[in-house]
Amino acid sequence: MVKIFRDERAPGSYFRTAITLLLVTVIVSIGGVRLAAAQDESLLVKNKREIFENIEACEGYKLFLELKPVWRLNITECHPVAQLIIKNGNKPNLVFVDALIEKTPPASLLGAMVLTLDAVRHGDVITSFLNSEIAGRRMAMGMGQSADIERATLYSHLLYGIQLFAAQAACEERFNCGELQNFARITEMFGSEFEFLDPVAPQFALLCLLKTDGYVVPLRTVLASPRFRDCISKWKL
Repeated sequence: MVKIFRDERAPGSYFRTAITLLLVTVIVSIGGVRLAAAQDESLLVKNKREIFENIEACEGYKLFLELKPVWRLNITECHPVAQLIIKNGNKPNLVFVDALIEKTPPASLLGAMVLTLDAVRHGDVITSFLNSEIAGRRMAMGMGQSADIERATLYSHLLYGIQLFAAQAACEERFNCGELQNFARITEMFGSEFEFLDPVAPQFALLCLLKTDGYVVPLRTVLASPRFRDCISKWKL
């Protein structure tokens, strides 16, 4: 993606300082709550019951995850989100974001996350922070209610990471915001097989999830898929 945050200064040092302090206060508060919760139990996350046992992913989506050709298949039987990413998942990253902005309602789970990435792309620190907070809350509630704790955890984790980037970008060097860290690593929550995700910038990991996750197979299946791994492998390019 383009440079994560551009150096855009708000007019007036007082205004910028006030906004920065607000961001830091919220970040520390959210992080403190999450850390306290994490300390009360194991960080390992796993869905307690098989919530996908009665869900059958369409053949087109299965082939899509395997990086195999899909164009000859009729994908109208696929879940709407799966259809969306099958049609757009091969597009360049920024073109993909634009396509999802056009096709997803802002008030939806996907819409809030796409708008977060769009704000990051344009270097809009405040909007990045606000949209990531909204998206994280929606994902935690939506996926939690459906008992998909793994998705609730990972998406919230990545969106919180974007909030940290926003706070650090607003802080510069004045408030030691470099000390702000996410409360856990993906390895601790999902196991060592997914340690390749820990060094990846959260906005890029989120982008790859949006390009691959059709919500019809377990999250670990998506993370282990050739398509997701191929996307992640390009994050430094």
